[in-house]
Amino acid sequence: MSPINKCKSSKYNTKYILTIFTLLKPMKSNRRIKWLWDKRIVTRRYPVTDKPTETYNWGWFYENGTHECYELFNREHMISSYKSYVWHISVLKHINEMNYDEFKDACIFISNIDNGFTKISMSMEKVIAMIDNVYNDDSERCPPNKVRKVVFKLGCGLERHEKRIIVGQLIGNRKRFNSDDIHQSMQYIHQTNCRVTVASLSRAIECSRPTLYKVMNDEMRDEMKRLNELLKKDEELQRKELRKVQGRHQEESTSREALDRVYNRGVDNQVPTNG
Repeated sequence: MSPINKCKSSKYNTKYILTIFTLLKPMKSNRRIKWLWDKRIVTRRYPVTDKPTETYNWGWFYENGTHECYELFNREHMISSYKSYVWHISVLKHINEMNYDEFKDACIFISNIDNGFTKISMSMEKVIAMIDNVYNDDSERCPPNKVRKVVFKLGCGLERHEKRIIVGQLIGNRKRFNSDDIHQSMQYIHQTNCRVTVASLSRAIECSRPTLYKVMNDEMRDEMKRLNELLKKDEELQRKELRKVQGRHQEESTSREALDRVYNRGVDNQVPTNG
């Protein structure tokens, strides 16, 4: 039985919005996500009005895609630009009901590099200006969001490679797939900390490489390059952190050895006394 049909369910509530504060696995970074959850701040929202084509125990499939699934801080990648910061706090406002003070406190907390959400130091003056602009925007426009065809429930119990198989089966089993399908497969491959290649995409979507080459355009190739560069930066950052930890351990070990030598010399130089 396929992973898809094995978990199929017939129930779905179109108004179901799930915010989970405890099921997320701890981030490898020092991200202080619990601070947001303790404030009852929503960081994830499922589609509200879009109805799925198929419903499963693990999540939903949208034949025509949905832009209504918002997820914040569920990956290890951190905010790396002011533009990215504005998008994150715009989503925060969109999926939460907060007054100005609550919104401002949350946004300032996220902007602090020590809290693990951003990898850049941001000017407080610019941060306050961006907070005010976002909060005072009454256009009620939804923040731009990539289309999703497969949405997994939080805590569904599936490993990342199992999710990739399901995405490939749902998208690849259809006679036609488009750029959104390829983009989503790229994201799931990237989430497994693997390089995105034509070979890995063809396996995920279950189509031939020549077919992919025909469909892929410059934008897709640029996205593939961008994701692989992000993966490379993350790997370099992890190696750097590992070297720091190893360096601290080496220093501590050297210090202990030096103290031991001093102590041993002191013991050896003691003059014996007659009892």
